[in-house]
Amino acid sequence: MVLHLGSDCFVTMQNVLMILDYKEATVNEDTVNFLKGIPKVNICDDIRPKAFIIVEEEGDKKAYISPISPATLFKRGAGDGWSTLFTPAED
Repeated sequence: MVLHLGSDCFVTMQNVLMILDYKEATVNEDTVNFLKGIPKVNICDDIRPKAFIIVEEEGDKKAYISPISPATLFKRGAGDGWSTLFTPAED
């Protein structure tokens, strides 16, 4: 299955490594250091970013910056067995 990240951007769900809350990720020093080494694709246009979606495609990691909340992205993936793989943080 595919996961819609916003705008016209979709990724294959099996390639998703993690979904991070944007605000939390940008204030946590360890997460900031982790994200420094990953190319980013901003799909927010003029909308406030809400999530980082880290994917691995053909051995390369990429971080999508999405205007969709991590909780909503999780719900979209719940039908594909994600509920047993991921536990979203409480809002």
